[in-house]
Amino acid sequence: MTEKPNLLYLGQTPFSDKLDAAPKVRTYYLHEAFKKIANVTFINGSRSSRANPLIAHLKHFPRGYYHAAYLEAATSTSTPVDIGMLYYLKKQKIPLGIFIRDLYPLFDLSPRRTLKEEVLYRAWFASQYFYQKTATVLFYPTPPFTTFFDFPHQALLPPGARKSWLPEEESKPTQRNIILYSGAMGKECGERTLFKAMEEVVKKHPETQLLVISNADCPSPWNESKWLIHIKGSLESALPYLPQIVCGVIPRPLSDYNHIAMPIKTFDYLSLGLPLLVTKCHELQSLVESDALGLCCDDNVSDMVKHLFIMLEDQERQSTWRAAVRQAVLTKHSWQCRAEYVLRELLPYSPLKDATNLLRNLGK
Repeated sequence: MTEKPNLLYLGQTPFSDKLDAAPKVRTYYLHEAFKKIANVTFINGSRSSRANPLIAHLKHFPRGYYHAAYLEAATSTSTPVDIGMLYYLKKQKIPLGIFIRDLYPLFDLSPRRTLKEEVLYRAWFASQYFYQKTATVLFYPTPPFTTFFDFPHQALLPPGARKSWLPEEESKPTQRNIILYSGAMGKECGERTLFKAMEEVVKKHPETQLLVISNADCPSPWNESKWLIHIKGSLESALPYLPQIVCGVIPRPLSDYNHIAMPIKTFDYLSLGLPLLVTKCHELQSLVESDALGLCCDDNVSDMVKHLFIMLEDQERQSTWRAAVRQAVLTKHSWQCRAEYVLRELLPYSPLKDATNLLRNLGK
């Protein structure tokens, strides 16, 4: 039996009954993946709820035990207790990886309307300072993130896909008539372009429906549309509809931030075995085109309609896209691949004598 490395995994996102937000999905599925390849001590929660477990662990810290530590940082900020743990890990020479989730404050996308929001905005910059002082490796979702930081050891850690959700391979093409949109709604999400496109799509294909999985209300007048199926919840709600779903759509407008971002829903769609229809945001387009995972369109109604027609009508290409999606999830885009990558980046920095052998045996 191959021994496993010992990992301290720090999360900053409290879980609930449903994994209905991107940070929850990342934190949960990385934890599940880490457990298969490491002995994991997991400390997670809100700013207040994780404080006491962190303090307790610091008081009884198992010296000479951890081969590595990893922080899945929150969107907002770390607390003094969090920072205290990070500095202690550095003092103990435990290699620390920190994932930087987003760059909202740098793009003026963080709310600053109240005193609390202003404090959190400024605390984000303070957190980044402490991360650079304590981390061994900084992880980012896409390559452009590396240009915003002057740090010697940077690595890419995009979201992952859930292999357990992949449907069985199809023996023949299947006619489908449901378009899937999952996630938040707002200016940076572009859902209004999709709703307007659906108005045109149903004129030619009246049987087509749009399945929206979102805890937000659909905007008027589309919330009353006969072609709309709106479910508040998490992506699991889409599973009963899966045999009828054509593709997953990410209709984000082409903005400076959207060009460098990688929405976690991208890999959730891939988890379902679905081809992607995305707007030509640079990182999204690169992912889709590199492995032929679907189509890319301009961020306007007419071009989206054109590409939705292709998705609905070209069954041969549907089969090709679905085979490519399946291959990509199984070989390089699963959460298991992401977890193994984190340890491969961190273990070489571990001072523990058995780290080299554990690195060599990783994934066996």
